[in-house]
Amino acid sequence: MASSYVNNLRLEEIADGEQSGTWGQTTNTNLELIADAFGYGTEAIASDANSTITMADGAADGVRAMYLKITSGVSLTATRTVTLAPSTVSKLWFIENATSGSQTIEIVSSGTNPSIPNGETKVIYTDGSGAAVDAFSSLTLSSGTIESGVTVEKSPTITLTGDVTASATPMTNLGNVSVTTDIANSGVSAGSYTNASITVAADGRVTSASSGASGATAGFAIAMAIAL
Repeated sequence: MASSYVNNLRLEEIADGEQSGTWGQTTNTNLELIADAFGYGTEAIASDANSTITMADGAADGVRAMYLKITSGVSLTATRTVTLAPSTVSKLWFIENATSGSQTIEIVSSGTNPSIPNGETKVIYTDGSGAAVDAFSSLTLSSGTIESGVTVEKSPTITLTGDVTASATPMTNLGNVSVTTDIANSGVSAGSYTNASITVAADGRVTSASSGASGATAGFAIAMAIAL
């Protein structure tokens, strides 16, 4: 009975009674391949076209590595798909798009196509049933504490207090937030005031204003002074 390679690292599984006296060499190779699976490897896209990278049966290659750097022998002119084969492999990768041409690559197992922009690295897993998934785009974080003193809210909001009002939407992603602010209404009506009585708060805001009674004009006051 021949050896098989049906496991997720494509290691050689020796059939019962096979390789008498030589099984040690096969075992050593398997141990080396297991170590490779925790390391760093590279694979190259040979042409400006879609590509398939197949994990070899019982032999060393770059695609078995946990951190996989994908390069290209030519400059890519469009988004290219990279199929990880066989689709029966269930595995986790950190995949870096180091191809030339500033193009996105899409990782395919047998259907879904998570994309990796040029120069970026993503965590991709395959489920052994044909799906390739961007692990963090499908990850849902609930409210909680990620480390001592650091708390994460699922949909945090920004609240401003004091003499300003603001409008903002709940945060759904960690990133820049734009907040539009207005000075809160002080209760004083806009307009012009005559002989005004004004109250100003410590922060410089006018909190009350009213017009006073009309006083004597300068000419009338002079006339009255002469008459007296």
